Amino acid sequence: MPSRIQLKIVLLGQMNCGKTCLVTRYISGSFSTREQSTIGAAFCQRDILLSNGQTVVVGIWDTAGAEQFQAMSSQYYRGAGAAIICYDITQEASFAKAKWWVDQLKENEPDCQIYLAGNKLDLVKDQGHPRAIDRHDVLDYCNTVDGEFLETSSKTGENIEELFQLIAKDYNRARPKLEEIKLKDSRSTTDGVLRLDQPDSRGASRRQAGAAQAQQGQQSAQGDSGGGCAC
Repeated sequence: MPSRIQLKIVLLGQMNCGKTCLVTRYISGSFSTREQSTIGAAFCQRDILLSNGQTVVVGIWDTAGAEQFQAMSSQYYRGAGAAIICYDITQEASFAKAKWWVDQLKENEPDCQIYLAGNKLDLVKDQGHPRAIDRHDVLDYCNTVDGEFLETSSKTGENIEELFQLIAKDYNRARPKLEEIKLKDSRSTTDGVLRLDQPDSRGASRRQAGAAQAQQGQQSAQGDSGGGCAC
């Protein structure tokens, strides 16, 4: 029986770009225009069954988009295997903020896989709102940061399930390589640490040589003192 894989996912993005609505649609299949802004972060969990029979347990951290909570977000994306960075496709400023979050992840969590979610697709397709972000520009940008990209609608559910399925499949495929990297990093750290119960042999040799020299010096001093007495 395949083991259950644990995957931490963090949602990042500007305030009111639809992060909480996206998670709510995925977890409960519902949508509300009255979602309250997240304070700090909210957590939820769901199992994803892959076609190969493998189960991926995704723990999802929905972080606050307000500026006053921005400094707290690093503690939630630390150790994340994937990040969904949301932006509103009708708001250019939200895409600029999404790119800022990409930079933060690249600097602090380089092994975290990035997924850009262009949210509120229903505003463009169903309500005629003008599109502020061209999807081809986003695709070109994703190629430069080794990221993935989907446009989503929390209202209609379009591409929400597909987004999380993609993340789970990618992580399951990349997991052996990621574990190998972590193992190498762990070994490198261990090799660079001097254990207290295994002293450095070169240091021990130097200490032994120093002790021998000190002993010889003491013996010489005693000999000089005895021969120099005139009485």
